[in-house]
Amino acid sequence: MTDTSKEAINRAISSLRRNDRLLSASLIEALATERDADTERAEQAEAARKELFDANIEIVKACSTFRTRVAALEGALTPDGDTKAAFIGEFKFSIDLNVEDEDGEPQEIQHQVYVPWDTTKEIMAAIRNYAALSAPAAADVPAGSGWTVTSGVDLQIRGADIAASQQAADRVRAELERLERLDRQSGGAEL
Repeated sequence: MTDTSKEAINRAISSLRRNDRLLSASLIEALATERDADTERAEQAEAARKELFDANIEIVKACSTFRTRVAALEGALTPDGDTKAAFIGEFKFSIDLNVEDEDGEPQEIQHQVYVPWDTTKEIMAAIRNYAALSAPAAADVPAGSGWTVTSGVDLQIRGADIAASQQAADRVRAELERLERLDRQSGGAEL
């Protein structure tokens, strides 16, 4: 081999080494970019999961609060010793009576009449029946909703709170779907 062909071979080898380094650097850069994108997608997914978790916690807290309120209302409408002590003598009304005084003159007086306990119990029963009629039946609860009906009053939760919780859950669900689409588009590459 001549010196010029050795030089040509050495130049070619040097060129290949430079190109190999550039190719390796490009490959490493592409891998680092993909790793960063995967990390960002993972962070977004984790943030979305956390938001969904927080939304679910708020829903659970709201349900717990409402169940406590419902139990208190049911207790207040159940005739027992406690409600009798709380309500007896609390309700009264006035009636006008026409009577004669000692001289036989007609006179109108107002008389206070206290509502008897039996009548108060009948009113409580009527309120309980009305609440049971206006509450959704078990057949009205969507399958897979996670709700069980133990009494008609269980599901009477303020609509605005449910709507707000549902909107938060919908936002989180949409974000999770967006992240899943991004993940599918990227081929689901993991670190």
